Amino acid sequence: MPEHSNRRQAILEEMGLHPIWCLRHAAGRSVTPSVALVTVDQQLADLEAKVIQKSPVQKIVTVEVLTPSAEPAPDNPWQALRRNVVSCQACHLHTARQYVHWGLGESSAQWLCIAERPAPEDEQYGELLAGPVRRFFEQMLSSIHMQLSTDVFVTAMVKCHDPQQSPLTESSIDCCAGYYVQQIAIIQPKLIIAWGESVARQLLSIPLGEPVLRSHAYQYQNTLLLVMDHPAQLLMDPKRKAQAWQELCFAVSQTLRP
Repeated sequence: MPEHSNRRQAILEEMGLHPIWCLRHAAGRSVTPSVALVTVDQQLADLEAKVIQKSPVQKIVTVEVLTPSAEPAPDNPWQALRRNVVSCQACHLHTARQYVHWGLGESSAQWLCIAERPAPEDEQYGELLAGPVRRFFEQMLSSIHMQLSTDVFVTAMVKCHDPQQSPLTESSIDCCAGYYVQQIAIIQPKLIIAWGESVARQLLSIPLGEPVLRSHAYQYQNTLLLVMDHPAQLLMDPKRKAQAWQELCFAVSQTLRP
């Protein structure tokens, strides 16, 4: 047998394609084959069929287990409120906003800080207390062994930024009032910090003729409320930092009381 035939036979044996049945011809005449020819292509097809039949991964079937009696879990109040805030279109501010400033932090926070409205920098970065203001506030909290990520939730009375920075209208404030009231009710903080007199007046219904006292403990629905400067204000006027530190210490002393 020629050398190339031996090599071909060895390769076919290695592949499991041996023997190959070939038709023998009588000398000088043709013989009608009694056995059908089995070509290499046919053996390959048969082999492939056997491999598929024996393969453990014949067909991947995805089975979805359904419990007919199961009902969808009710919405978490915090998540439901957030969804309502994000989709709100109650006032004209929604037409020009890029973000809805729900808040920053966890619902299990001990302190709740409330600003009047998002700053231009907040709208630029898409979150409250953006950039240097956040770093400064985190330093303030670190000095009293607290963290923004776990101990403090920051929000704003009005959830949408106004590109014109026009004075807030009663309509815009009233549209968002229900949202921050619900945030307070769900968080149930030990302390509310009103960042600025305008926030304190709104929360406590203090008339314009009555002064807003600093380092004074107010009560908002049985929750302690203090008035402090917004961290951005402290960065713009560093002379106010000393008073802010005293107010921060006062806040700690009030929340640690039994």
